[in-house]
Amino acid sequence: MEINIISYTSEQFALLSPEQLQKVEETQIQKNKMERNLEEKIHKERMRMINNGTYFSESWPLIEAELRAECEREIEWLRDGLTFYLLYGSKTDDAGPYPLDYSLTYEERLAVVKNYYETTYVDGTERYNVFVKDDVARLYLGELYAPLRDYFHEFVE
Repeated sequence: MEINIISYTSEQFALLSPEQLQKVEETQIQKNKMERNLEEKIHKERMRMINNGTYFSESWPLIEAELRAECEREIEWLRDGLTFYLLYGSKTDDAGPYPLDYSLTYEERLAVVKNYYETTYVDGTERYNVFVKDDVARLYLGELYAPLRDYFHEFVE
């Protein structure tokens, strides 16, 4: 099964507990069911409109877009719930070299971690090597870990 409810790296998945991995799998299954149900709803609505002669009207694209938007809102709600669970279920007692403030947004956390590494490690290779070993950052940054890792990799000599 492809996991696309969240975009974690394989390293981040490896750090999750079995319970957290199970929660990811359960949420992915829910998302997949929602997407299948969406396609069934779209098919039924399309058939209904074909049968009553309104399929080729201007309303079909609007109806389809609304069905897709409703499903996307529900999937986003699932994703937010999973992210919240992983965020607070994966907190460790291990403090990073930077302050861990889980009340910050992911973008604010990214700025804190990026600033720490850029001011602490002048050499790009050393910065990258230390960063990729930082397990706390993998969990603390969530989906923003991989882009920051890639950014630091650009300065490796």
